[in-house]
Formats: sequence, structure tokens, C-alpha cells
Amino acid sequence: RGLVKDREGAAVEREKSINEMELIEVRNQHNELESQKRGLVKDREDVEAKLTMDVAEDGAFLALHDKCFTANIQQYTYELCMFKNAHQKEGSSSTNLGEWG
Repeated sequence: RGLVKDREGAAVEREKSINEMELIEVRNQHNELESQKRGLVKDREDVEAKLTMDVAEDGAFLALHDKCFTANIQQYTYELCMFKNAHQKEGSSSTNLGEWG
């Protein structure tokens, strides 16, 4: 009788282990889908932000979106990121010169 109980217990433990592995797999799939969803939401927000930008009536400046330009003047490096911000850099320090809009 004890041997039957041991076999039943082992079978229950195996089934429990399989269920736990399935749960882990489902949880991993869920996390991956949530990550993809966050990426898509961010992409949508970026597109919506571009649609509301003032880039001239014919959209002439849209090509400059997300483009940054730098200029070295004396010991400073100036960085202008169109429709975003401007910085003055010297060595490892950086000073925010302003934000767009």
C-alpha cells in the first residue's frame, strides 16, 4: 500500500512540476507581449507627436526631426537637436541651453 502512495505522490509531483513550467512559459509569453505593446504605444505616441509639430505648412522641416547637429567653438561643443533641445558641452559636463517649444 505504501508503494502505491509513493507512486501516486510522484505522479502528482510530476504533474505539479509540469503545470508550474507551463505557468512560467505563459508568464514569459505575457511579459513579451506586454513589452511589444509598450513599444507599439510609444511608436504611436511618436507618430502623433510628429503630426502635431509645427514643421511649416508643407512639412519642409519634418526631415530634420530627430536630427542633431554639433559645432565646436573654442573649448565648447554645441549640440542642437531639432525640435528637442540644445546643449553646450565641455569635457564631461553638459549645460542645457533650452528645450524646443
